[in-house]
Amino acid sequence: MPSVSQERSTPNLLQRADSACPVQEEAGDARVLRATSMQCPVCSGASSFAFRKLADDYFRCHCGFVFIWPRPSEQYLQDRYRQHGEEYWSNERVLKFTFSPSKSQREIRFLRRFSVGGKLLDIGCSTGSFVRAALDAGFDAEGVDISSPAIACGKKLGLPLRCLDVLNDPLPDKYDIVSMWATLEHLPDPMRHLKRARELLRPEGLLLVSVPNFAGVTQKLIGKWDRYVGAGHLNYFTPKVLRFTLETCGMRYRAATTYGFNPIVIAKDFCNRGRRELAISDLCGDISITLRVKESPVIHLQGIFEGWLNIASLGDVVAMCASNG
Repeated sequence: MPSVSQERSTPNLLQRADSACPVQEEAGDARVLRATSMQCPVCSGASSFAFRKLADDYFRCHCGFVFIWPRPSEQYLQDRYRQHGEEYWSNERVLKFTFSPSKSQREIRFLRRFSVGGKLLDIGCSTGSFVRAALDAGFDAEGVDISSPAIACGKKLGLPLRCLDVLNDPLPDKYDIVSMWATLEHLPDPMRHLKRARELLRPEGLLLVSVPNFAGVTQKLIGKWDRYVGAGHLNYFTPKVLRFTLETCGMRYRAATTYGFNPIVIAKDFCNRGRRELAISDLCGDISITLRVKESPVIHLQGIFEGWLNIASLGDVVAMCASNG
């Protein structure tokens, strides 16, 4: 899923907290009612206010999970991703990057550590770039997503994709592998989606997920000014928290890796420091730069550096594999 900048001005579409402990703060001449405690979506423990960025409040639980409150409703997300996708996936630079040969190489390498084939479902498949890479690698792959514009892009290329909501729409098949690449961070109820993913797995089936690493090098350097700390990402995982989350859902941890480091993006985010939310044009420009780097010899040096970062689990993305039983 792409990162989106979600507006918070439609209260009937937002889920409010029954368990909030509010406090009144002075904001100019007005009084602002803000929550100081919230129930954790992962462990249901009490979470405390951690920080604010732009218009959003972030809470941190004792289990380490960080999340935005209030949570948007499923319908609100579907509407936003549909609106966002119509602009994002119509951009030629975005599509060129998404379907570039290097786009899903890391995920395929990680997957092949545990399996060389089988029936695979990619939840949150977007345009289906990973589905195409998995098909090319010999897997019987298909994908689902709630974004109809993204699905339409992939279906034009003949990919086996469906626009549906895995929580509410039927999926009669069972799968050897379920993947959720860059998906959990967008979901208002990540535990419910993970439990649904487990239901779709055959016994001993594999679940592979990736999320931005909230203990990665970019977080160490610029913290909340990272562009991936924003309203489009509702949930923030470290490797430890992601493992705890999967095990809480009944999955058995297998292995993890981290990857990703983009000094150009870090420099731009540090200069911006949350002054404004990035527009689609900003993202497209950065995508073009990233693609040029991936297609140049510099990518080999970046790969070496990312290997060093992974030793300390400091890559900007954490990918994890767990098995069903």
